[in-house]
Amino acid sequence: MLRKLALVANLDAARFTTAYKAFCFGRIVWLQADLKAEPQKREDRRIDLQIIRAFEAVSVPDPAATRLHGDVPARKLVADGVLTLKQPELERLQKYMNRGPCDTGHLALLEETLDWLDSADKEHE
Repeated sequence: MLRKLALVANLDAARFTTAYKAFCFGRIVWLQADLKAEPQKREDRRIDLQIIRAFEAVSVPDPAATRLHGDVPARKLVADGVLTLKQPELERLQKYMNRGPCDTGHLALLEETLDWLDSADKEHE
C-alpha cells in the first residue's frame, strides 16, 4: 500500500522539516542505542534509503541551514508536491521520529507532524 501526502509549500514547510530532521536524528539514535553495535540489516538500509529518496524528491538542500550531521544537509520544501511512501516506509519514519530527541519547545510540532503523517492518503500499489 502506498501512503501519499499532498504538500503545500507555504503550509507544510515546518512539518516537512520536522519530519526530515526527526527521521535523521531518530535513525542515529536507533542505530547507536537500539541496535547496540549490531550491524543494520540490508533490507532495513534499503527502507531507510527509500525514505531519504522520498524526501529528496520533494525538496532541495538548504545551504543556509546548518548541516544536520556529518554530510547530511538540511533540506527545504520548495514547491507543492506529493510525499509518497510505502506503508513499511511510513511506519519506519514514524518509528524513528518517535525514537529521536525532541526538545520541549518542539513537542507540539512533533505531535502535529506525526498526526499529519497519519493522515496520508492510502492507495493500492
